[in-house]
Amino acid sequence: MAIEGAERYIETLSTYVDALEAARTALSVDGTSATSIKRLAATLEGSSGRYGFPAVQAAAQAVRAAAAPDFAGAVDRLLYALLNAVAVPSSRQRTVLILDDDVVLARLYQRVLEKANRQVMVAQRAAEMLAIFRTQWVDLVILEIGLPDLDGREVLAALRKNPITAAIPVMVVTSDQAPWTESECQALGATRFFRKPVDPVDLAAAAGDLLAPRQVPPPTIGPVVTPPAAPPPEPTGPPPEPEVLLAEHDPLTSQIIRHRLGREGIKVRHFTSGTAALQAARSLTPSAVILDAMTPGIDGIELLTRLRELEHYRTIPILVLSDIGSEREVVRALEAGADDCIRKPFSPTELVARVERLLVRR
Repeated sequence: MAIEGAERYIETLSTYVDALEAARTALSVDGTSATSIKRLAATLEGSSGRYGFPAVQAAAQAVRAAAAPDFAGAVDRLLYALLNAVAVPSSRQRTVLILDDDVVLARLYQRVLEKANRQVMVAQRAAEMLAIFRTQWVDLVILEIGLPDLDGREVLAALRKNPITAAIPVMVVTSDQAPWTESECQALGATRFFRKPVDPVDLAAAAGDLLAPRQVPPPTIGPVVTPPAAPPPEPTGPPPEPEVLLAEHDPLTSQIIRHRLGREGIKVRHFTSGTAALQAARSLTPSAVILDAMTPGIDGIELLTRLRELEHYRTIPILVLSDIGSEREVVRALEAGADDCIRKPFSPTELVARVERLLVRR
């Protein structure tokens, strides 16, 4: 699979989430699923390190090293790390590669560019740079064209020809004073061009702009024209996005639910306690409610009872997640007014199917 960049890699992580969720659910009944989990973890360990996800890499390593009693917990932590990476892609570590044979200047650039969520690497030769590209993703290259083993312009041209590296921004910072050098580098694909000596503050600002998450520009607004009076048009837009109120204290479970329902176009409003959920519910009219029976503050069954006392919640479908999993707990939830009940650990696919069924029934 050709991956054009780290942002594209994020899109592949959802596939791993699905596979790990299925294998994790099967662990309690089929121990052979552990082999599949370790195989997935091995793949993630290599790729996540290359593309700047150290938390995923560490969690994958922990899964491969975990003994049987700790294995399920290690898998849960890997799922949590993956879901965080999918949900907050901009939080991943950015990598900058400085390719310059002037060691003093390269170290100066390194100091001004380093930040908490940024790794800055230094290479003096093109061969060193190629070795780095074989093992990890690079988000920005700062390139001196006067290299001892290869002209930097050839490096720039090679980066632009490779579909995997073609979109990586390259800042040329060079001591070459020839008047045609800037236009030549720009023609070869340089993103920015600086001649030495360069102000380190200006260099850091330019790098920050190129490393910032890219945003879609707003649409162009034309001149305001007052149209002739006309009757208001009939609404033709799509129906409103369904919304689920979720009361769940466990971070992994809530991440899985939010991720899976979000993929189906269902918005989730998440609260970590029954008290917070009840307070918010008074001003919300969701399409459905998912409650954990063991939420802190007001527990899930009491929250269910109090929601049913509210006028606008008498017909809203409510699904209860049962931590205990006993038949008595399920009966108690149904008697309190639940439309459905699902026991933990649950299949995320089954949960989505049940929520969609409740939304259709409504």
